[in-house]
Amino acid sequence: MTERQDRPALLSVLGDGLLLICALMGFTGSFFSLYGDVSRAGPFLLLSGVFALLALGAWSLPRFRWVAAGGAAAVLAAVAALRWDELAQGAALTVRGISAIFAQRVSWGRVFEFEPTLPPRQARAAAQLFLLLALALLALALGWAVVRARRWWLAALFTLPPLLPGLLADLYPHWPFFMALCACWCAMLLTDLCKWAAPDRRGALTLTALGCAAAMLAIVTIAFPREDYARPPWALEAEERLHDAANRCAGLFSQWEGPFRSPVTYVGSAEEADLTNAGPLRYTGRTVLRVSSDYEGRLYLRGSSLAVYEGGVWTGLPEGVYQDYLDRLEEEPPFPLTLPTLLGEPGAEHTATIENLGAVGSCAYAPYFPLEQDWREGGMLPVEDAYLARLQGQTKFTVAFAAVEPPEEVGPTVRYQNLVYANYLDVPEELEEALALLASPIYDPWSSIGGGHWRPDRPLARVMTAQHLAQLLAERCEYDPQAPAAPSGTDPVLYFLNDSRRGYCMHYASAATLALRTLGIPARYVSGFTADCAPGAQIDVPDRAAHAWVEIWLDGFGWYPVEVTPAAAFQWYESGEAQPSAVPSREPGESAVPEPTPTPAAEPSQAPSSAPSGEEDGPGEDSGPSSSIVPLVKVSALTAGLCALLWLGQFALKRHRARRLDGPDRNRAALYAYGCLLRLERWGGKIDPLALELAQKARFSRHVLSREELARLRALIDAERARLCQTLGPVKGSAFRWLWGAPAPAKYGENTERSQENTP
Repeated sequence: MTERQDRPALLSVLGDGLLLICALMGFTGSFFSLYGDVSRAGPFLLLSGVFALLALGAWSLPRFRWVAAGGAAAVLAAVAALRWDELAQGAALTVRGISAIFAQRVSWGRVFEFEPTLPPRQARAAAQLFLLLALALLALALGWAVVRARRWWLAALFTLPPLLPGLLADLYPHWPFFMALCACWCAMLLTDLCKWAAPDRRGALTLTALGCAAAMLAIVTIAFPREDYARPPWALEAEERLHDAANRCAGLFSQWEGPFRSPVTYVGSAEEADLTNAGPLRYTGRTVLRVSSDYEGRLYLRGSSLAVYEGGVWTGLPEGVYQDYLDRLEEEPPFPLTLPTLLGEPGAEHTATIENLGAVGSCAYAPYFPLEQDWREGGMLPVEDAYLARLQGQTKFTVAFAAVEPPEEVGPTVRYQNLVYANYLDVPEELEEALALLASPIYDPWSSIGGGHWRPDRPLARVMTAQHLAQLLAERCEYDPQAPAAPSGTDPVLYFLNDSRRGYCMHYASAATLALRTLGIPARYVSGFTADCAPGAQIDVPDRAAHAWVEIWLDGFGWYPVEVTPAAAFQWYESGEAQPSAVPSREPGESAVPEPTPTPAAEPSQAPSSAPSGEEDGPGEDSGPSSSIVPLVKVSALTAGLCALLWLGQFALKRHRARRLDGPDRNRAALYAYGCLLRLERWGGKIDPLALELAQKARFSRHVLSREELARLRALIDAERARLCQTLGPVKGSAFRWLWGAPAPAKYGENTERSQENTP
């Protein structure tokens, strides 16, 4: 019987080969369609078919299959060792690309930070080499799962996790490839359910199951085409309930910090801001930034700025716009965020040390009006005109900044100004009417807000206009952190201004940015954090300090921040509550006036006792033995937890096996015992003819096995377990002992003698 199982029939090889090709080529096409361009996946698809055939040949050998598979793995390991540096960078680039796509689609995603040292062309080649070796390794693993283990969940385990980030981000793979992968899973599930089928008919069963699965998926695809499919109301309601449940669980998961200080957080600046999913705010109160500064007052820690608003989503400048601006210049221009300190009159200089403990995104959150400095030396890198990026592995920065006030008159013109007026004045047509109505009092000479002093050409007039617009928003809309998301198909800004009139910083900043653009003032949406600093003090910034505001362009000065959210948004600073509070009740006619423009004060009220120097030990930072013991304690706790899980897993397996073998139905227990012997055969065990005779008796006869006959089967299992524990190698033997346990040595001889006596 063993020889027949080891020599697969032609139909079995054909069925296994089709399963492998469907799995590997379906995975390859789905992966490239989710994270790249499926039109460029042709060479990888061809190689995936070749790898599938090679894996099929290796695992279908009647003998020495482990030698063939091990030899292929050794070749892959040798190639990896020879090209390790390129593979490491290729792997990091692949993870960075997937995480960037995920973060763009999901508000709580985090981009993996990595800057390759290779030139762009070599970096792309390194990523392709990594994908090629990963595909070959996946072919070996899938070959074992399909040909030898024949477990559908193993095939799903090897192919589904790399696709999950894209699927969770609501991306759709190329449909034929994904259907091929699903057909493999379904066919293996159907054949796994028929585990008592004759081995020599396995090929016909596999081909039949694969054909049925393909036909079923084709019918579903034709009946429910993706282009015309509209989800029913119950599906939309279920999705909303899942979102609510996920939000309720977010607080629990974000409390876990892990052993290496890698906390899970859900706030910070990203490459886009999606207002269509801006529902009720939920925070955990965990610390995301740690700030030390000699400045006294509220600091706006700037993350990234966004330029284009379309379909309820803010994104950055179109690709290539800023590079075209640089190409037209003869020399490297200054970083746009430092223009105020170069064109204006800087006041007192300060420093701030910011440590990122868990805020998402690749931004180096920094105060306004930074001075020109060696960015790379400080672990930062200016990115276009949008933000400061953190270099890989950098979590702590020291930034020098100054207090700068906007001038009364227009200063000298800079070349960057042309880019600003060309890209930061666009407004969607469907919003122009509502935004013009919002800003109309500013034009009215009889209005108490505009007062007829509309002079958009002067810097201070633009600042006053932005403050007046913030007052109009505060009178029109109510600050509410529990404001619901806009209905599907409705623009969030339009819904905020005309329908709900409830929102928080994202809504106020978006509406103000677009309204200022209708007035001819270049503006952009900015996100980051706020922190109330005191000289010599270390401030822990919680996730509830995440905020959004507006930057306006002042000719001859640069970008200037304006707060447009009502003051009620900052009441949690005074109250210390974990959630932002709603706008307090006010008398009729009373308006909530926004806070003044957030700019650094000219001079702190008191000089600090010791200004931070930018070294690792900043003021108020814990140092000493306790800080080094904490990671050790976390690692020890994690190790103890893993050991406990391993022990509990082994205990659960033993209890499950003992319960099945001691069940009241002795025939069913005998069949389970024979199944255990079949699983032991995969480890190198042998099936005694007595076990086969008793299993056939329990399966096909009406006779109920006696307790003695069932005990013989148990003795055979114990004998094989003991023999395998002594004959298997150290690695494989350790895995076997964890799964099956090791009988006592004394029991081994007893069981062996008993099995020999009962052998006919």
